[in-house]
Amino acid sequence: YLVVIGYCALTQCVQYLHNAQPFDYPLTKREAEILSLVVAGNTSQQIANLLAISIHTVGNHRKSILVKTRCSNITELMSWAVKNGLIH
Repeated sequence: YLVVIGYCALTQCVQYLHNAQPFDYPLTKREAEILSLVVAGNTSQQIANLLAISIHTVGNHRKSILVKTRCSNITELMSWAVKNGLIH
């Protein structure tokens, strides 16, 4: 099942992630968008389909997000998202 959050919620999440990030290297708007979709539970394939980009591109963005958030995997990223108020 594709998990999609509402457009307004996605827009607010992307804006928050892009402007008020608790790490040294800011995410691009696309990385923030992908992070919000990952946090919402979407797979890389679902994100690729939703954003009309290749799964390889999604993978590159996910790697960049992990580096910028200093996480080593998606499980750690989800924990990071909880600690930083992205998941309640």
